[in-house]
Amino acid sequence: MGGKGFGKRAAAGVLAVLWLLSAAAAGRGNAGAETAEIAATVARVGTSIRYGTGTPEAEFNDEIVRRGEGHCGHYAAMLLREFLKLGYRGEIVSVTTYNHRMHSLVQIRRKSDGKKILADATTGLVYAHSVEEIVGTPSLCREKTGRSRVPGYSGIDFWESVKSVTYLPFVGWRTIGRFRSVGTAEKGVFYPAPNGIAAVFDGDYDTYAATKARAAERVTVTAEFPTRSRLSSIVIVPYDNGTYPSRLSVVCEENNATVFRGGIRPDRGLLVVNIVDPRKQHCTRVRLTFSGFRGQKRLLVREIRFYGKKAVR
Repeated sequence: MGGKGFGKRAAAGVLAVLWLLSAAAAGRGNAGAETAEIAATVARVGTSIRYGTGTPEAEFNDEIVRRGEGHCGHYAAMLLREFLKLGYRGEIVSVTTYNHRMHSLVQIRRKSDGKKILADATTGLVYAHSVEEIVGTPSLCREKTGRSRVPGYSGIDFWESVKSVTYLPFVGWRTIGRFRSVGTAEKGVFYPAPNGIAAVFDGDYDTYAATKARAAERVTVTAEFPTRSRLSSIVIVPYDNGTYPSRLSVVCEENNATVFRGGIRPDRGLLVVNIVDPRKQHCTRVRLTFSGFRGQKRLLVREIRFYGKKAVR
C-alpha cells in the first residue's frame, strides 16, 4: 500500500510540475505578445505625426493626425487613448527637470503581471520600468526597447535631473462644464448647498453634494452644456477615498445612447471615465446614474468636471 500511495503521490507531483511549466510557458507567451502589442502601439502613434509645436486646438486623435504634427503632450494624449482602447490601465506622466525641460509620457500597467512601465511615442521608446523606479534609480532608463528619436528627453542626463512628476489619469485639456446646479431629475434629492445652489459642485468652496437618502441604491444627475460638445473625459472628485460610487452609467439624452456603463474606482484620488470611442463623444445633455455606493450608502461627491471641447459642425 505504501508503495502504491507513494507512486500516486509522485505521479501527482509530476503532473503538478508539468502544469506549472505549461502555465509558465503560456505566461511567457502572453507576456511576449503583450510586449509586441505595446511596442507596435508606440510605433504606430509615434509615426502618425511629425514632432513639432502642434496647436492646442487639436485635442482629439483625429484632429492631431489631421494637423500632422504635435509636441509631447499631443503624443501622450494619443498614446493613452490607444492603450485605453486595448484595455490597459494608464495615465499621462509629465516630467519637469531642474534645467527647465518638460516632457510627457504614458505609464501603463501590463495586463500580464500588473507591472507599471513607461511608454513614449515622442521618442519611440518603451521602458522596462515605471517612472517612480527610473527617477529613484536613473540608470534603469537604459533598460528600454527602441531607438530614441529625441535623445534630449530619454538619456540618463535627463532622468538624473528630474525635479517633479505630475500624474494625469484623464485625457483633457479644458473643461467644458462643471456641475454648478442640479437638474430637474434631482429636485428634492440633494441637501441644499451651504453657499447656495451654485456652490454645490464648486471647487472654490469646501462644499459637496450629498443625497438625502442614506440607503440609496442609485442616484441620477444630469448635466447640460451650452452647445453640442465633444467629450473627452468625465472626472468625479469623491468626498474621500472610502466613500464613492463604484458603478456609473452615462447616457447621452439626445439619442438615448450609452456613452459608458461599468465599474469605477478611485485613481489618484479621482473617479475617471475616459471616452475614447469617437462615436460616443458628441452630446449636449448627459444623464449620469451612480450606484454601488461604498462607505456611506449615498452619493457624496465634491465635484464633477467634464473635459472636451465645443463640437465642430
